[in-house]
Amino acid sequence: MTTLFISHSSKDKAWARRIHGVRSDAGYRCLFLDSHPDDGIHAGADWERMLYQRLRQSRGVVALCSDAWLASPWCVAEAMMARERKRRVFLLATADVMDGRQVKGDEGASHTIPDFLKDKQFLSLAGLTEAEADQQLLQGLEREGLKKQDFKLPERPYPGLQPFQETDAAVFFGRDAETDQVIDRLHRRRKGDANGFLRVLGASGCGKSSLARAGVLPQLRHASAGVGAGASWVLVPPFFGGRGLDGLALALGQAFKHAGRPQPLVTLRSRLADAGELRLLAGELLDVQGAPSGSILIVLDQLEEVFATAEGTEARAALALLLEASADASSPLVVLATMRSDFLNAFQLFEGAADRYEPITLDPMQREHFSAVIEGPAERFGLDLDAGLAERMVQDTAYSDALPLLAFTLGKLYGRCEKEGRLTFEAYEALGGVSGAIKRAADTIVERTGYKGLPPDDPRMRDLRQAFYSLAQVGVEGQFTRRIATWARMPASCEALLKRFVAERLLVSGSANGEPVLSVAHEALFRVWDTLHGWLLKDRKALSLRAQIEEAAAAWSAEPRPEIKDGLLWPEGRLLDAVGEIARSGVSLEDVANPALVRAFTGPTDPDALAELPALGAGPDRERGSGRYGDAWRLPLGHEARASVGVRLAVLGDRRPGVGLRADGLPDIAWCEVEGGEVTIEIRANPDDANSEVIKTLTRHVEPFSIARYPVSVVQFQAFLTDCYRKGDDQRGEWRLPDGLPFNLPADYPPPKHRARYGNHPADSVNWWDAMAFCHWLGVRLGFEVRLPTEFQWQCAAIGADPRRGEPKQIYPWGVDWDPQQEPWHANTIESELNRSTAVGLYPLGASPAGALDMAGTVWEWCLNSFEDPEDIGFPQGGQDRRVVRGGSWFGDRVGARSAFRDGYYPVNRLGFVGFRVLCSSPIFER
Repeated sequence: MTTLFISHSSKDKAWARRIHGVRSDAGYRCLFLDSHPDDGIHAGADWERMLYQRLRQSRGVVALCSDAWLASPWCVAEAMMARERKRRVFLLATADVMDGRQVKGDEGASHTIPDFLKDKQFLSLAGLTEAEADQQLLQGLEREGLKKQDFKLPERPYPGLQPFQETDAAVFFGRDAETDQVIDRLHRRRKGDANGFLRVLGASGCGKSSLARAGVLPQLRHASAGVGAGASWVLVPPFFGGRGLDGLALALGQAFKHAGRPQPLVTLRSRLADAGELRLLAGELLDVQGAPSGSILIVLDQLEEVFATAEGTEARAALALLLEASADASSPLVVLATMRSDFLNAFQLFEGAADRYEPITLDPMQREHFSAVIEGPAERFGLDLDAGLAERMVQDTAYSDALPLLAFTLGKLYGRCEKEGRLTFEAYEALGGVSGAIKRAADTIVERTGYKGLPPDDPRMRDLRQAFYSLAQVGVEGQFTRRIATWARMPASCEALLKRFVAERLLVSGSANGEPVLSVAHEALFRVWDTLHGWLLKDRKALSLRAQIEEAAAAWSAEPRPEIKDGLLWPEGRLLDAVGEIARSGVSLEDVANPALVRAFTGPTDPDALAELPALGAGPDRERGSGRYGDAWRLPLGHEARASVGVRLAVLGDRRPGVGLRADGLPDIAWCEVEGGEVTIEIRANPDDANSEVIKTLTRHVEPFSIARYPVSVVQFQAFLTDCYRKGDDQRGEWRLPDGLPFNLPADYPPPKHRARYGNHPADSVNWWDAMAFCHWLGVRLGFEVRLPTEFQWQCAAIGADPRRGEPKQIYPWGVDWDPQQEPWHANTIESELNRSTAVGLYPLGASPAGALDMAGTVWEWCLNSFEDPEDIGFPQGGQDRRVVRGGSWFGDRVGARSAFRDGYYPVNRLGFVGFRVLCSSPIFER
């Protein structure tokens, strides 16, 4: 603004310049002198328009009332306009100018003060020295309230949704008492009567940041300006809570640079290791500024951003550092922090905060002060208002976050009325009033960029939702709060629209750590723009889950103890439910501070990528394994990762052929063709000792056949139970098996209960009779014979027919040897230490020559024939007639997983490590 307008005749230029210099030396910074080279009328300007604009903006006019001034209609008009606008007029009259109140008739009329100024006391220079005249003028200015702390006008009177900055001090109204309260508390700290960490607490939109930046800082800076060694305060530029230690280092670097002693940013950052070093930095900055007895003030703005980060982050480290560094009464460091009231509990629970802070509460601005917010900047910019407009705007501010809405409306209103110099009802109504200005601005941008009317599933609309989801998060009390997002993660399709939002001051574009970033100008946008509000309400749960995952990932990463670290990982079901909810909403898990960390925490969650991972070797590790998901997913996958893949596929929907059901509800069996040939089995001296002597061999010819690629899965077996087993109202079960089953199941025969919890795992805990009943049912439903393999057929499918003379005999489906520790990707045996089964098909690198999987480890598989008599494929005679099992299991070691090893269990045994796969002699293949 212009504190003083110096009105003078062109003949009195020298006098005017001297007055300008004297006032400037006395601390008046907002002076206007049309001929001054710095703040006068510049070349090419519309001098008349600018002259009267500055006159309207002035708070007072110093009129150099000489004979030439009185003779100039322009000069007299300037004084007349000042009176009409109720500006203070200070007359400095030369000796030849007379007081019109004492002049009779027309004598000397040309040297007489005009009638409209006769009620003003003037200062005659007659008999005064220049110094005496200057002193009397200064005293008059002070007594009339034109104080030295008036600030220069910013570029615009109303900053809109963005907080007021220090450069906006001249137009910051309505918070004088609160500004004085904070400054008083700061001075009390210097006297040792207050804590060194002052926390200004208030609701969203009440103006906390503006109070600190445009109220407190300018007043302190003015009070300390030019005082040198006696300066009370040295001010560090504000930084945001979410910027952490890097933000603090950058703020200190700017302060050192302003003091003429630049410091390398890396050096400053390295010195923020402890509170003692930070206090030393503060002392050095005071010395550089020539104020060794002063205090350093650091403004930590939007402290609540700290609590949106997880434990162990640099944002939390910066808060802890500032709390400790300002705690000592002798510390030169004082912190002024602003924080939203809904984060009070989080702050009070923060370690080191208790009893170390000075609470200051900023209540919402009283509505009677809103008129000052409207009229004060208008007056200082020389703007007129339609009669009653200010009152109408105050009436329209019936919202809890009314202040930012009013600020935005005023900013838009000024943009429409700037040229006319008058804020009008017509322009205000065209904006939609206070409640509609933001909504109308946002909707207009959407319409003009071609988004209006697009269906929700249109790719451009999905991208737009994702962009705004990246700018919002759910606060601790369920409210929507702002978050900073990088431009690099914004969808390219909506970049032009987002830039329009920035141009309209609805979004703020800046940089953080050298990277372009974006944020909402104020959280009021989340409420009053109904389109965005609807999106956020619809996907509130997904936004909350994203924040929970981000926080959990940070806590997991920061934990150094392995035994606790593993426990911090979410169970597969919970994790995938959350990821699925997020994916369905359009919220992206890439819109987090550390996407790589979140990916390592969640692991792969795309079904197609998951199905592909088990077959990959070490080559693609950088792109698809640990390079993307962390060491837990290093390729080739270890046992835990394979088990996790199976669970994830089960939760997400396992679409692999041969694992689930067909469209008609029958098991989808993927058949592998086996060529057949001569097969020899080994009978050992001790059937229970895998290393005992082979005392007998039996060789039989096996005709070509087909065998299931996988063991029968839980979901496939459950389809059989759903079709064949019912429970009545009395909870008694009843079997309804297809005709032709060559044995009967007792009426009270219960169905098996699987140990495995997921549908794509092998159907374990199934006895031989269960498996036979399943085979009969499936064969009837498919229309061709389905049965259990004999052990000759099973061995042929696992390692092929007998090798030719001189060729080595295959021991495992994949080869002649195996070290489970060095090659964990072949099979799940007890060496895996999983102690459970995995989903079928997760060891593709252990496939048999025929392409069948899981023929070693995972679960033992029932065969058709008797253990004591391999030629016997009839029904067991008594409970002790064991049936053969082959292949080993997760409960057995690598010896039992050898393809030639045979074991036997009683046909009634239901064991958690025994399952089965099916065979057919003449399947119908799709070619």
